Amino acid sequence: MGNSGFAYDMEVYTGRQDNVLSEGEKDYGASGNVVIRLSRAVPNNVGHKLYFDNYFCSPELQVGLVHRGIHCVGTVRSNRLPNCSLIYDCKLKKKGRGAHVEKVAKVNDVTLSVVRWFDNRAVTFLSTFVGAQPVGETEIF
Repeated sequence: MGNSGFAYDMEVYTGRQDNVLSEGEKDYGASGNVVIRLSRAVPNNVGHKLYFDNYFCSPELQVGLVHRGIHCVGTVRSNRLPNCSLIYDCKLKKKGRGAHVEKVAKVNDVTLSVVRWFDNRAVTFLSTFVGAQPVGETEIF
């Protein structure tokens, strides 16, 4: 979806035969390949940013998109971050709402930021362009 609120493209899942890539495209698994197919229309190296949820998100996919000049952020499942030890939910919950931890990792030549944040429950984000800093406070009127 763009600034207009309209979707630029969509894909309706009709079965395994949908997982088709063009020649030269890397296989990122069934969910990652959806992002690759839908992002074909996004121009490379223009500074576009993609946002997606944990079904689609993985470090490998984000690194692949950065190599096209497309940055991204998304919620990520902890099991997709195998070499990244994160704080347990119960410890983060004890710190209270708004508590967070951040880890930065290099994958090949790409910097990835992993932020685990506690709201009503713990949520983990993975990004190639944004992290938890700077932290500030605000008043809600």
